[in-house]
Amino acid sequence: MKKIFKSGTVMRVVILNITALLGSIYILTFFTIMLYAGKISPVYAVLAYISSISYIICFIVLHTQKKETEILSITDHLTKLYNRRYFSEMIAREISMAARQKKYLCFLMMDLDKFKNYNDAYGHLQGDELLISISKISKKTLKRSSDLLFRMGGEEFGALLPDTDREGGLVVAEHIRTAISEARIPLLNGNGETKTTVSIGVACILPHTGGNAESLLKLADSNLYKAKATGRNKVVG
Repeated sequence: MKKIFKSGTVMRVVILNITALLGSIYILTFFTIMLYAGKISPVYAVLAYISSISYIICFIVLHTQKKETEILSITDHLTKLYNRRYFSEMIAREISMAARQKKYLCFLMMDLDKFKNYNDAYGHLQGDELLISISKISKKTLKRSSDLLFRMGGEEFGALLPDTDREGGLVVAEHIRTAISEARIPLLNGNGETKTTVSIGVACILPHTGGNAESLLKLADSNLYKAKATGRNKVVG
């Protein structure tokens, strides 16, 4: 009941704002016509213009600020990838969509190898630089606009690949692993470069046959553990 009431309240506010915006545009048009027809004083027309334009500007500014706030709320501040909160929303949405379309959904769980050792050796600022670089490399490797990349927390990343079966997921994961292992990350002090590797667990489900978010994450996490346990810098799925 609370959700319905809240949704209805939001919708009423949206409708009122749109109505007010359209009203302002109408007033601008009406007074322009009346002014050219000589029906009103230019002073009244100017006042109407100022009032209407001021509202339109305020509407645009507030709408822009709202969109920026929404984007910030789902974005990881360091890497600029989607955050864990947004992942929780999107995995539910993607599973629902895959179930309706009777298609696969694939998830890659990625974890940088020996990241603590890297931080200890080069410092946290260089560690942050590494995370940013890995984010860019991984994002560049994902070719489809429907593929979503997330920072799950710490040195752990995740990728949701709609309409992708196990074989396709393994191919994408291997491309990411190779790109990261071949990358060279410049040191912030300019004295050379560093490198790292990543372990990836791949999991795929067919939601319309009973697969759900819990089973998808559990399988991906299990395969990631196997990749770590068998030497790191591997893809297991």
